[in-house]
Amino acid sequence: MRSSTELKTMTPPGLPGAPPKRHHEWSPINRMLASRQRSSKSASPVPPMPVSSCREPVPPLLRSSPCPPLQTSVGTQTASWPALAAEVAAADRKRAKALQQSVASLQAALREHEENARTMVICADQAAEQLKRTYAAEMLAVHTSCAKKAAAHEEDKQKLLETSRLWQEDRQRWQKERTELRAQAEHADAMRQELHRRNQNIDDLRKECRDLQKSSNELMHERDALLERLEVEQAHMNERIARLEKRC
Repeated sequence: MRSSTELKTMTPPGLPGAPPKRHHEWSPINRMLASRQRSSKSASPVPPMPVSSCREPVPPLLRSSPCPPLQTSVGTQTASWPALAAEVAAADRKRAKALQQSVASLQAALREHEENARTMVICADQAAEQLKRTYAAEMLAVHTSCAKKAAAHEEDKQKLLETSRLWQEDRQRWQKERTELRAQAEHADAMRQELHRRNQNIDDLRKECRDLQKSSNELMHERDALLERLEVEQAHMNERIARLEKRC
């Protein structure tokens, strides 16, 4: 792309923003004017007025602005007017051709810039459409992921509710079992106390039984002794009876 300085330089004269014309461009007209100025400088000076020897009263000067001196310039023309016009026209045609070339290059650059701008707009539209499709795909993926996460969260919630319900049921069952176990423990304590009481009774009965067994043993020994004594006495009785029978 060309800079604004080049564009301003290539703008035709007379248009807005065109550069000023060069004043010191050498042309036949300038040569003619320069020759006239040289001829006016080489003209003879005006001789001074003679001073009068007599002393006459000088009239008072009028206070007015001095008139500027008149200057005339004379020049000669070495070339013909058609040649000068042709030379001036050639320079103008050359400048016009250069300006036409500049305008053509500017128009080509402008067309190139317009084409680049259209290409950039098309590329920007394509990039925007691509970004829009990418964003839509990402949003769809995000919505799908959020839906899956929401479904998983709902499933976890249902599982958690079911687990909570089962835990409540287990808790109630455990409380019931604990109540039953507590009742059984109380019953076991009562049975233990009854068993202890019965064990004491059994111990007492066993003691009494031992005492009775001891008394029974003593009675058996006494019976045996009595039986032995009875047998001895019977034997003595039999002997006495036998002796008495012998006596009779």
